[in-house]
Amino acid sequence: MRGRTHEDYVGLWERYLKNDMGRLPLAKVTAMRIQEEYSGMIGRKLSPLTVRRLHTVLNQALKQAVRWRLLGHNPAADVDLPANRTTKVIRAMTLEQAQAFLVATLGHRWGAVLRFALRTGMRPEEYFALQWPDIDFAQAGARISKVGLRPRGG
Repeated sequence: MRGRTHEDYVGLWERYLKNDMGRLPLAKVTAMRIQEEYSGMIGRKLSPLTVRRLHTVLNQALKQAVRWRLLGHNPAADVDLPANRTTKVIRAMTLEQAQAFLVATLGHRWGAVLRFALRTGMRPEEYFALQWPDIDFAQAGARISKVGLRPRGG
């Protein structure tokens, strides 16, 4: 598990699960109890996506408990998850918008980076982690060999 993912999982555990589910002995963690917890979260207006992410955290922890033979069965496997109600539609720039963007970045101090990002489709954590050996000038390409980890809040 990567650093940022681990941070996110710990944050979800601390905020939503630790005080309720986290205090239960493993023997009392049942599919019914988990289902009630998720229903309560939906009732408190947590998004279905957040509940699904919480399920990922809890499910992984319970899978590990099964591997360690602390549980005979993973109760999270028997839970119904809320449907994702909202879908975020991301639209790519039109050719005209991309050309206008490229022109607008000329002379800007981040212009070269922004043009590189647009042309390659790389994410910031990818292009900011590039090093010289990752750049192939002969083929006019770049290889993503690692990603950078942005600190929380900036």
